[in-house]
Amino acid sequence: ESDEEIPDEIEEADFAQDVDMGDLNISEYNEDAWMSVSVSFNPYQCILTPFQHFDLNAMSIKSKSDDEKIQELLDLTAQLTADTLSAKWISGLEDVSALVETNAAFLSRRSSDSDSVVEKLVGWTKVALDINLARKQPPLINIRQMKAGLKLTCSLTQCGSDVTSKLIKSRAVDLLLGILEEPYMAS
Repeated sequence: ESDEEIPDEIEEADFAQDVDMGDLNISEYNEDAWMSVSVSFNPYQCILTPFQHFDLNAMSIKSKSDDEKIQELLDLTAQLTADTLSAKWISGLEDVSALVETNAAFLSRRSSDSDSVVEKLVGWTKVALDINLARKQPPLINIRQMKAGLKLTCSLTQCGSDVTSKLIKSRAVDLLLGILEEPYMAS
């Protein structure tokens, strides 16, 4: 039995039993009343504010576990090199992405350790997002490489405006657009 065969009175009665509508009378709102409602948004009728973000440098609370995670990130970035694009490097890149998210405050600070780590991660991002390098990888490794690069890019953009501007200056955004424009790339 299709919806067209069920009378409207039965549908309204069932709806009224399921939901307590209080003083609202649904019969006043028929299809003709809704057709006259026109909702449109005019961007010139509102005031847009500049983009604001949470300042990660303001975070001053540290615990022992934070120091351990920072050391783990430093150790992992010291061990990995992008010279050999292997499954081990891609696995390490996936691990680094998770560590970047938990150490965003450290990476946003201005220090020699954090600057060297950020520079290395930005370079790795460019390598991981390079579609031509990914094509040279075996079939499943290339997909993991691209996913790891995208995840690392997302993680780095959450580390504040300084890290994000380094990504932009390194032209990593161009690589992202190249991936988007690539034929046969899944969305």
